[in-house]
Amino acid sequence: MATTDLCVDHADDLAELWTEFEDATRRRVSSLEDAVAAATRGGLDADTKQRAMRDAHGLAGSMGTFGLPEGSRLARRAESLLRGTAPLSGAAFVELGALTAAIRRQAEQGSPALLAAGG
Repeated sequence: MATTDLCVDHADDLAELWTEFEDATRRRVSSLEDAVAAATRGGLDADTKQRAMRDAHGLAGSMGTFGLPEGSRLARRAESLLRGTAPLSGAAFVELGALTAAIRRQAEQGSPALLAAGG
C-alpha cells in the first residue's frame, strides 16, 4: 500500500470518528445546557448535575483526543464546577453557562487533526 493510500485511509477513518464525536458532543453539550437552564430556574437536581458532570468529563477527554486542547480545558473546568453535592452558586452557574457556550464553539470549529489530514 502506498503512503498516500494509507493517508487517505487514515483521513477516512478520522472523518468517521469525527462524525461520531460530533453526535456525542452535541448530546454532551446539550446535557451541560440543560444543567445551566435548570440552575437558572433554581432547580438543578442531583441527577441532572451528575449527568452533566459525566458529560463534561467525556468532553474533556474526547476534545483532547481530537486536537482541541482549549475545549478540553474548558470541559475540565465545567466538570470541576459540577463536582460535589453542594448546590451551584450564582457565580458558578454563570461561569458554567459561559464555559458551555465556549465548549460548543470549540467543537463547532472542527478537528485540527482532521483538517490536517485533509478531511
